[in-house]
Amino acid sequence: MFSSRDQRSFLRDALDASVAATVSLYVQLRAWETTARESIATGQTVAATSAGNAVGNRSVSFFPPSAGGLDPRSLLNLLCDLVDMHDASRLALISSGIVTPTDQQIFDEMMDRLQTVTSAQYSFACLRVA
Repeated sequence: MFSSRDQRSFLRDALDASVAATVSLYVQLRAWETTARESIATGQTVAATSAGNAVGNRSVSFFPPSAGGLDPRSLLNLLCDLVDMHDASRLALISSGIVTPTDQQIFDEMMDRLQTVTSAQYSFACLRVA
């Protein structure tokens, strides 16, 4: 689970990358999502490979499962969430009367949706104990 601050930072990077590559924000997010999915397709992430030695042996070493950092599956989940949010934001803008929303409008709508949760409250008023 990523904080809204992490998601907002990642979204800003995606917008910058899309502008630099002259592609839409959606295309950039999908490209990163595809890359993240492909990195976990084999079930392992390659850390290093070595060329063959005199006998022709090659070696491959893999990263161990994540010990708290950003692992490929977490990255994929983050990107899927952002792509879903992009679609929802675009539809919200269209339904509000903006027929062809720009990337900047979609970005602004997404940033509005990524608000920090500062408190949580529970109500047990309707709780019944049997």
